[in-house]
Amino acid sequence: MKTKIKQTLATALALIFVLCTLTACKSDNQTSIVGKWYDSSGEYLDIRSDGTYKLENDYGTGTWKILKDGQTIEFKDFYGSILKTRIEIDKNGKYIDLGNSGVFYNIKNIQNENLDSNEISVIKTKISPFSDNRALIEYKELSGKKYAAMIDTEGHILYKLENGSISFDFNNKLNYIGGWGYRGFDGVAYIYDSSNNCHIINKNGEVVTKSTEKDFNHALACGDGMVLVYKDNSNINGNKYCYGIIDSEGNWKTNFIEIPYQHNNHARYAGSGIFIINATKSSGGFKEYGTILFNSYTGKYDIMSADMNLEFINNIAYYKDNNDNVCTRINTDFEKEKVATCDYFTGGYSILKEEYLTITNCSTGKSVKFTEFKSNQISAITFKDNCGLVELKGNDGNMYFTIINSDGIMQFEPIKGWAYDWNKDAISYKDSDNGRCIMKTSGEKFFFDSDYLTYGYSDGICTARAYNDDDIWFYVNDKGEKILETLYD
Repeated sequence: MKTKIKQTLATALALIFVLCTLTACKSDNQTSIVGKWYDSSGEYLDIRSDGTYKLENDYGTGTWKILKDGQTIEFKDFYGSILKTRIEIDKNGKYIDLGNSGVFYNIKNIQNENLDSNEISVIKTKISPFSDNRALIEYKELSGKKYAAMIDTEGHILYKLENGSISFDFNNKLNYIGGWGYRGFDGVAYIYDSSNNCHIINKNGEVVTKSTEKDFNHALACGDGMVLVYKDNSNINGNKYCYGIIDSEGNWKTNFIEIPYQHNNHARYAGSGIFIINATKSSGGFKEYGTILFNSYTGKYDIMSADMNLEFINNIAYYKDNNDNVCTRINTDFEKEKVATCDYFTGGYSILKEEYLTITNCSTGKSVKFTEFKSNQISAITFKDNCGLVELKGNDGNMYFTIINSDGIMQFEPIKGWAYDWNKDAISYKDSDNGRCIMKTSGEKFFFDSDYLTYGYSDGICTARAYNDDDIWFYVNDKGEKILETLYD
C-alpha cells in the first residue's frame, strides 16, 4: 500500500514539475516576445503584455497568444485572419516572420556573437544624397546604438560618431537634408557630436579640425573643399557676428570677418568661391533682411536683396531686380552691370515671356525660342546643369512636366504629375496616381513605389524615404533595387 502511495505521489510530483516547467517556459517566452520588433525598413511590430499587438501603418489592433507547445505564436489581426509562427534566429538575431507583413527583429534580444564582425544591419534615420562617392547618414544599429557617419558607395563607414548628427539644431529648427544647409560632401563635410561640437572631415574620413580647436559656434555650408563657419561674438557693447572659411586640411583660408548681419540658419555654396547667407540686421527694434554674398578667397562681402538661388558660373552670376525687368550681371568682386531685359533668371539662363519663351544662356549669349507650348501654358521653368525642368498646366486642368536641353528641345513628352527634385541625370516625381517615381532625364523610368518619396539622384544612386515617415530613409540604384541595407564598419 505504501509503495502504491509513493508511486502515485511520485507521478503527481512529476506532473506538477512538468506543468511548472511548461508554465515557466511559457512565461519566459512571453517575456521575451513582448516589446517592439523592427523590419529592415524600420517599421515596427509592437507586441504588448496585455495580449494585443499593433503593426505600424496597419489599421486596428490584433491579438496574440502562445500555444500549448510553448513555442508557436498565434497572431489574429483586426479582421480575424490567423497566422501561426515561431521565433527564429539568424546571424542578425531573433526574428518573427509574419509572412506578407514582413520579418521583424527584436533589437533587445540581438545576439551580438551571431553578427558578422564586419557587416552590420542598420536602420537609417537621415541620409544625404551621394556626391563624389560620399554621403552622410544617421543610423541606428539593431543593438539600439545611434551614429552619424560618412560612407562610400560600397557601404563602408569611413567615419562615425556615436549619438552624432549630420544637421545642427538652430533653436529647434533643423536644417533638413535636401533643404537649406544641406549636409552633404563637397570636398569636405562636417558632423556634429552629442555636445553640438562640429567635426570637419575630409574624403578619407579623417577629422581635420573641430569647432573646439578653431573656436567657432557651428558650420553653415560647404563647397569646393571649403567650410563656411560662424561665431557670435556679441557682448554688452553690441552685436558682433563673425564668418570665416576653413579648408579641407583644417586650416583657416579666410579668418573671421565681422559682418553686421546674423545668419537666419540658411546658407549655401553658390560656386566660384561665393557663399550666400540669408541674414538679418536688428536696429532700434526693427529687423532689416538681407543676403550676404561672401567671397571665400578674398574675404570681401556684399549685402544685397539677391535671390538665394543665385549661381556663379565662371565668376559671373545674373539676377533680376525685383523692381524692374532688367537683368543685372555681378562678378565675384560684387561689381554690377545691367545688361538685358528679362522676366526672371534660373541656373545661368534668362527667361523672357512673350507669346513663346525666349531662353538665353547668360554665359554664351545664345538665345532660343521654346515653341512647343505658349507662355501662358507654362507654370514655371527651372534650369540646372544646362537642362531645364518645364512645368505645364494642361487643358485638362492637370499638371505636367518635361525636361528640355540648352537648345530648348524636349527630352520626352510631358508626363502628368509633380516633380520633386531633379538634376541633369534623373528626376523624381509623383505621378497622377500618387505613385512616387524616379526616371532618367532621357525618359527611362527605373524606380516606382507608392509608399516612398524619391529625392536626389547622383553617383548612380537615388535617395528616398518612406512616405509619411521622416524617420526611414534608404538608397536605390538605377535598377530600382534597394542598396546599402547593411554597412561595413
